[in-house]
Amino acid sequence: MTASTLRLIPPVKRRVPVPPYPQSAVSDMEKESAFVRPVDPPPRSQVPSLPCQTPCQASSLVVIYLPNLNLTSSADNNCTFQRDIDPDQRSCVVPEGQPIRVQCSAVSNPEIANITWTSPAGLTNGQGGNGQLVIPSADRHAHNTQFICTATTGNSPPDSRLPLTNSTFLRVYVAYPSSVKALELNNVATNLTVNESDVTPVNLTCRSDGRPTPRTQLVRKHDGTVLKTVTGGSYTDVDDDTVVDHVISPARCEDTGTYMCVSDNQLGPEERLALSLFVNCKCC
Repeated sequence: MTASTLRLIPPVKRRVPVPPYPQSAVSDMEKESAFVRPVDPPPRSQVPSLPCQTPCQASSLVVIYLPNLNLTSSADNNCTFQRDIDPDQRSCVVPEGQPIRVQCSAVSNPEIANITWTSPAGLTNGQGGNGQLVIPSADRHAHNTQFICTATTGNSPPDSRLPLTNSTFLRVYVAYPSSVKALELNNVATNLTVNESDVTPVNLTCRSDGRPTPRTQLVRKHDGTVLKTVTGGSYTDVDDDTVVDHVISPARCEDTGTYMCVSDNQLGPEERLALSLFVNCKCC
């Protein structure tokens, strides 16, 4: 066969047979799409049951997870939860002498077997799974610390990962009124006399205590002049006194007078302590 005798024959278009449709059908396109429309599965009752070809064994999936702990305040608890003190842990503030009663609860799988409260100071509470921290009277020296609630699961069913343990922390701050601990002139807690001619500096030092930390001021009494102020309001600075220092240099004749340390944190009356400074005037 030569090239002149070759003929290109177009491909034959084969049409998939479409079953007859009612006269309401509007187009061949709809008929074509209807032909491939998925069919709803048969009712479950019509699905035959097929027997196992090999021995069948029942199995179940058991999910285990760590205890999820939650702290709540009991009705007679005077330790108020506050989130703005320390964002990294739960904190509560209790007035000194008032009770603390906080409930620690947890959910887990397996079920909780025991919940225990401990503290770095060695205090323990809540043994036996009841999860309640009970302190009848809060004390600034004993209870101004962190408490740890630890929940432990059971170990059934037997599993090498059990028991599971998780902990949460509660920082307790014991609040108490402010007080002036010391007022010193040149490191001596008594009245002081100096000579103007000696060109002597006088160091005034005031120390106060309280939780929250008090606003503490050094004040010249006869005219009410505030020489220096340290703003308080902190619960977290629990280890140090509030210290206010002021230097009169040099001490002059007109600096003679009474000087006060004033402390206040709104939990009691304002506290004051005063000392007198005498400056012998220089002769003309």
